[in-house]
This record gives sequence, structure tokens and C-alpha cells, in this order.
Amino acid sequence: DFAIATPVALVSRLAKAASKPEMKWLQARESGKFEDFAPFLEEVVHLVRDKAQLHGQSRNLSPYDALVDEFSPGLTSAEIDAMFKSLGRRLPGLIREVLARQEAQPVLPITGKFTANKQRALALEIMKAVGFPFDRGRLDESEHPFTEGVPGDVRVTTRFDTAEPFQGLLGALHETGHAMYDVGLPPEFADQPVGRDRGMALEESQSLLMEMIVCRSRAFVRYLKPLLEKHFGVSGPEWSEGNLYAT
Repeated sequence: DFAIATPVALVSRLAKAASKPEMKWLQARESGKFEDFAPFLEEVVHLVRDKAQLHGQSRNLSPYDALVDEFSPGLTSAEIDAMFKSLGRRLPGLIREVLARQEAQPVLPITGKFTANKQRALALEIMKAVGFPFDRGRLDESEHPFTEGVPGDVRVTTRFDTAEPFQGLLGALHETGHAMYDVGLPPEFADQPVGRDRGMALEESQSLLMEMIVCRSRAFVRYLKPLLEKHFGVSGPEWSEGNLYAT
């Protein structure tokens, strides 16, 4: 349906427009000049709006719902609005509770230099422990973490900051959630539509389950503490289980 509704000329223009900004984004990120990247982003936005209009007309959906359906099949903006309405009733109070608890428990800062090689070794050990199949995938580095590939060869990347020991680890484990979902798709249906993933919302639920629920739990911090001592040779009150959990 999506393919039939998209003219070949628009497919070509979108492909070209989406490939140009990548290098410009890297340059703008380095220089801090968003204006160098903005015109390329603007072109992509205009073309995606054209595509949304065509898909919406083809499938009797609003342009936004047409894009949502491509991103997360079967989901509508009405359902999204209902979810956010429910969250809107609970989150403000929860945020206030969390901030009050954080203020009541001062956190000792974690400082030092943590080489990329040591961070990578730590990430590899934990990825293996949580089930990442290194016989069907690998970990590399990039300017921004991502997961690509196919179930038999899935590539995960992260970005290490030598002044911050957790950013690269959490990035790697976030992408591990994506990867484990991808390699878990049924191989007998690999060449069929039913064997594909069910959209980015479900994909992100698996990556955030790993990063935000598993990796920020006290049980994970208890598991992580001796590994930090092993790979980084650290000690002191800032590396205690309580302070790591609060961090």
C-alpha cells in the first residue's frame, strides 16, 4: 500500500535528500552550528510531508496517522492522545516526588578518566551476560548509537566519553535491547511480512526496558559495582552501591 501510493520520483528525491544531511550533521555537531544543517533537514521535512499527504489520501487517513502507521503499524493519533492524557495526570506529581527524594539524598560526583578500551571491555562483558549473541553480531563505535543489520548479523554501536563512564555503557545496552528483539524474530518467517518487526514503538519498548528498567535497578547496580572495580580499578564512597544507584 505504501509503495503503490509513493511515486518513483518522490522515492528518489527522498532517498537523495535523506543521504545528504548525514555528513552535514556530523560537521554541524562538531562546530555547534545548527544553521549549517537546517536547510538539509528542511528539505527532508518538506518531502516527508508530501509523502504523508499521498499516503493519507491512499489509505483514508490523516497525513499524521499515515506516518504513524508506517512507523508503528496499527497505532493512531487518537490512541496516542489517550495515552498521553493518562500520563499527563500522573507524571507531574511523580516528577515532583522524584525531585524531592533526590534533594534529600545528596549524590557524590563521579570523576576520572575512563579510557574507551576499558569502557568497551566492560560493555562487552555485560552485553554477553544479558544475552547478546556475539556469534550473530558485534559492538562498534559511532557518533550516535544505533542498531542495524539482519537477525543473523546484527550490528550495535555506542559512543564512549572518557570523562563519563556510564553514557557509553547505557547506549550499548539500549541498543542491545533492539538487537535482542531483532534476533528474536522467527527465522522461519524471515522472508515474509509476518516475520518483520512490529514497528519502532515496540522496538523502543525493548531497548528502554533494558536501559531504563533493568540497568537502573538496584539489583543491576549491585551486579555492576564489582565490574566497575575490575575494569576501572576504582574505589571510594562515590563508588558505593548507594551512591551509584542514586547517580
